[in-house]
Parts: sequence; C-alpha cells; structure tokens
Amino acid sequence: MPLTLQLRLSALYDSFVNLTDDLQKIGRQLGTVQGSYDTAIKKLTNKGNLVNRVEKLKKLGAKASKQLDQKLLTRAQNSSDSYEIDDAE
Repeated sequence: MPLTLQLRLSALYDSFVNLTDDLQKIGRQLGTVQGSYDTAIKKLTNKGNLVNRVEKLKKLGAKASKQLDQKLLTRAQNSSDSYEIDDAE
C-alpha cells in the first residue's frame, strides 16, 4: 500500500475515533442533564408537591396571568405524596 494512502487511512481512522469519543462524552453529559432534570421535576411533583401547593394558592384567589403546564399539573395531581394547604391558612 502506498505511503500516502496509509497516511490518509490512518488520519481518517483517528478522526473517526475522535468523533466516537466526542459522541460518547455527549451521551454521558445528556445522561447527567437528564438526571438533574428528573431530580428537579421530582421536587416539584413529589413530597411536599410544590405544584399542587401553588395551584391551591391560585384557587384561593391569587391573581395570575400565566398557567402551569397541564402535563406538570397532571403529574403532580397523580402523585401519592400530595400536600394540600388548608383553606384556613
């Protein structure tokens, strides 16, 4: 095999390995970001259920110009750790 061709093939192979290394790094980073997202969503919808608590404030008369996402509300309402604010508070 001519030397020039060997050099090109070696460079191509090395470039491909670098690309796959970068893709694996991106995959790990996406996994980390997904884990952080899941943790944050759990804080909103699980124990203490902040979503239901602030939605209850709205129902008690708090004026709001925006609405929470329906999927988030549904997830929070389906949570078994729901926390309700007493109407007397």
